[in-house]
Amino acid sequence: MAAFGAAATTRLGSSRRQPARGGVVASPRGLHDAERRCGNAMLRPRCRTPDSVPRAALASRDARGVARADWSGADRSSLSGPAGRSRVASMTAVDVSVVIPTRGRPALLLRALDSVFAQSCPPREVVVVVDGPDEPTRSALAGCAHPALRVIFNPRQLTAAGARNAGVAEARGSWIAFLDDDDEWLPEKLEHQLAWAATHEASIVTCLAHVVTPAATYIWPEVPYGNDEPFVDYLFDRRSLFAGAAFLQTSSYLVRRSAYALAPFRPGTPHDDWDFVIRQLDIPGARLETVPEPLVVHYIDDRRPSLSTASNWIASLAWADEMRTLMTPRAYSGFCLCIVGPRAAGERALRAFPMLLRKAFGNGAPRIRHVVTYLAFWLSPRGLRQRVRALFRAAGPVAPHARDAAAAGCASSCRDAAARPAAGAARR
Repeated sequence: MAAFGAAATTRLGSSRRQPARGGVVASPRGLHDAERRCGNAMLRPRCRTPDSVPRAALASRDARGVARADWSGADRSSLSGPAGRSRVASMTAVDVSVVIPTRGRPALLLRALDSVFAQSCPPREVVVVVDGPDEPTRSALAGCAHPALRVIFNPRQLTAAGARNAGVAEARGSWIAFLDDDDEWLPEKLEHQLAWAATHEASIVTCLAHVVTPAATYIWPEVPYGNDEPFVDYLFDRRSLFAGAAFLQTSSYLVRRSAYALAPFRPGTPHDDWDFVIRQLDIPGARLETVPEPLVVHYIDDRRPSLSTASNWIASLAWADEMRTLMTPRAYSGFCLCIVGPRAAGERALRAFPMLLRKAFGNGAPRIRHVVTYLAFWLSPRGLRQRVRALFRAAGPVAPHARDAAAAGCASSCRDAAARPAAGAARR
């Protein structure tokens, strides 16, 4: 921990763990046996909310018309092949460390922890990193008695990227799964990602997400990354005027620890989630795979404070210039016009208008759609863009992209899981 400051580490709950309770071992019945063991009381969430954190705060989604997740009736029928079950059962619960950075959001943190403790394949440990002095969160965690929970208290704030690094430094699993404190997982998230990793050579495994905004709920990305183009082109060579076609979020990351050590998060960068994956995929032999199924619930609320480094268009442009050696010309121009441009337009930074065009045409290779998107953000009112976006989103589900990806390269045991986004899209 020396590299991240003199953080104090506290283990909450019992320090004794018995393999039959805390681990999943290989057996002919595979995950069905594992799931019965997961029902043991030692693995059930036992987080009580202190008086300072009203339990009603945990159901905040109701105010947006989205029901709080109910894990009790979750469908666990996918990935049911004996080979898939036995391969997963031999590596879960003893191999995965979950890292959750947090600060000042105890109610949301407890919701996130509930979703981790409800996993069909329980992780080896859950490392919560409280980023700086935070008595309400300390009090909330004091009421959470779970043998897999470990808590790190950073004496000073390190930002989300620094807190994740601090958590990984204390983690012991060979896979690292990240979860933001205001997001949550569906019960089969780790199970399905580990099954995918067992049949696909990948250093990073992600998944689709239910993205909950104040206006609506979507399934993103609409088009999962297929390893058929540079990853930076997938992210920044935008095919759509709207967000969601290409999407990647930290709560979906499952990363091999050996790969993480070669390119950890960089604190202080304005786009630490993208920065991390771009540098990870620059490692020889690295590969990103996406489970074509929504396994994460990601909440977007511009009013809510975040641990991530706040940035403006100038910081975003400086990051792009720094990362130019890892970007294609197409990706660089797309980032300038379709990522930095909307930020600058939102800040009404008029001097950015000609500057970004010069950058894009001088150092990149912009497409016509990049320029059209750029002009649309500068010239059209935000309310009009939102109404147009709502009309496009109302056209129908986006899950066929995921189903096509699954049909092309997925093992037969995963095809059933890949078909579920079409039904899940009805939640939108």
